Amino acid sequence: MTLNRQNKIPPYHTTSAADTIKETLVARHLSAEWLSNQIGIGTDDMTNVLKREDFLDKKQLKQVEALIGVPARLLWNLDSNYLDHSKESGIIKAIHDIQRGNYRTDTHYLPPADEVSAQDHEEHRGHGYIDWDGREV
Repeated sequence: MTLNRQNKIPPYHTTSAADTIKETLVARHLSAEWLSNQIGIGTDDMTNVLKREDFLDKKQLKQVEALIGVPARLLWNLDSNYLDHSKESGIIKAIHDIQRGNYRTDTHYLPPADEVSAQDHEEHRGHGYIDWDGREV
């Protein structure tokens, strides 16, 4: 048996916990409304989480794990990698655009230096990757 090198493995930083949660809910015939009620957040908040506009904290991720069986650490790592890559790709795109002479004047073009977005939670902030135990690596 030989390895098929034609299969493309998507980089895991292009997905977030939201994608995994959505897929699991669909596979188990559960609704986002049900999950939001179970973990004690509003349906609008859950909608924002599933659209990657907001992120669940560790306590909420542990509740999700208990409810749908997806490990909280996996979900945490997916969000951390997604946020790290989002920050990097925004800065890299801005540099490339400036080099090409494509200047943008809107204020939302570059993410702030110390955060990826206004909605990210405190554990994701900083220059390095924060592991599950709160250590910067």
